[in-house]
Amino acid sequence: MRSNRKRHVGCAPRDGSSLIELVIVVAIIAVVTLLAVTSFRDQAPGYRLDGAVGQLATDLCSARMQAIAENLPVKVSLDTASKEYTIWADRNTNGVADAEEKEVNSLSSVSGLELSTLGSHGTFAPRGSFAASLGQVWLIRLRIDEAESSYVYVLPSGQVQWTKESEGWDDYNESDS
Repeated sequence: MRSNRKRHVGCAPRDGSSLIELVIVVAIIAVVTLLAVTSFRDQAPGYRLDGAVGQLATDLCSARMQAIAENLPVKVSLDTASKEYTIWADRNTNGVADAEEKEVNSLSSVSGLELSTLGSHGTFAPRGSFAASLGQVWLIRLRIDEAESSYVYVLPSGQVQWTKESEGWDDYNESDS
């Protein structure tokens, strides 16, 4: 009796993958994973910096909105050593940041972050404008591991801007010295 199975001349029937094929696939996956992890690790400081800039700029915008909404001056001060900034509205007009008036925010959890500023504080007026303690524009530089820098500007109009370009940081810094 003859079998209906076709015969493969010179080849045995294959039901799976060989060990060599499996090792090659695992090696390719390992190389791609290594490249992805290395790329992410190189970009992680940039992500941390962008997060810190976003947090600071958002809080400054919120302080401006609070000044307008409550029709009160809102003061902002930045301590570069502790990486903390305080936002407070003097509701009882005593000129002191009382516990119920102030909000302390911190960027200290961002590893490797350095803060530099020209002027340590400023005030958002009830109409939304901003008066810096030094000069007309409040400049804050955020830097991680001396590699990348981002800059936050608070303009006299109260507008908050941020960029990776220095746009005159060195000019302002030299005039401050």
